[in-house]
Amino acid sequence: MAQQAISRQSTTSAVSPPVDVWMAKELAFRRSAMIEGRLHEPLPSIIRGKMENRRAVVMSSTRSATRNEIEETVAALMMAYPSMRGLSHIEAQVLIRKYADDLADMPLWAIKAAARDISRGAVSDMSPDFAPSAPRVRQLADEHLEWCKKELRDLKAILTADVEPPANPEMRARINLGFRKLHENLSGKYVVPPEPPKPQAMTAEQLKQHYQKHGLAFQPKEQPEQAE
Repeated sequence: MAQQAISRQSTTSAVSPPVDVWMAKELAFRRSAMIEGRLHEPLPSIIRGKMENRRAVVMSSTRSATRNEIEETVAALMMAYPSMRGLSHIEAQVLIRKYADDLADMPLWAIKAAARDISRGAVSDMSPDFAPSAPRVRQLADEHLEWCKKELRDLKAILTADVEPPANPEMRARINLGFRKLHENLSGKYVVPPEPPKPQAMTAEQLKQHYQKHGLAFQPKEQPEQAE
């Protein structure tokens, strides 16, 4: 009876969404062609329908597992550690409930994938002799779930995006005219500026007279008194 009750409560989150290579390529193409978060052209109805169907499939696979499903998965994981087998019934229940609380919003397939990585020793920083903490199990499960979250973000961005408005021919012509005028102003003939006047050097006679009167400085030189 208990097994039947668990089966009735089972969710579609028990299976990960199938990988859709065509959809992955289509999402990458549409996202790369977006202009400031807007589509450069309306989505064809067939493409939009496929994307909406894909979003429904991925969302159904990311729904939270039932409480019983989580507790069963955690109990099976804990049984792999000899230290956990010595717990009393009450202690085991408290421990499993704590794990179930921390994993409450995770899909079953992601939790099972994390447990499988742990039991196979695929997690390098985890000791095979000690059970992992609930936050560590959640972190591993979330890593398996990350690609689904990214795909949902891409699907939402494309399905809800506005379309880039068509270019206005009149406005485009005005902008082009403005650029042409600016180019003409900047590309005019270069006019060589007039050369500054060349410095006029003193003649030898002028220099002789200057030094006789001022010496090497600019102060007047004292003249010798003339004998009476």
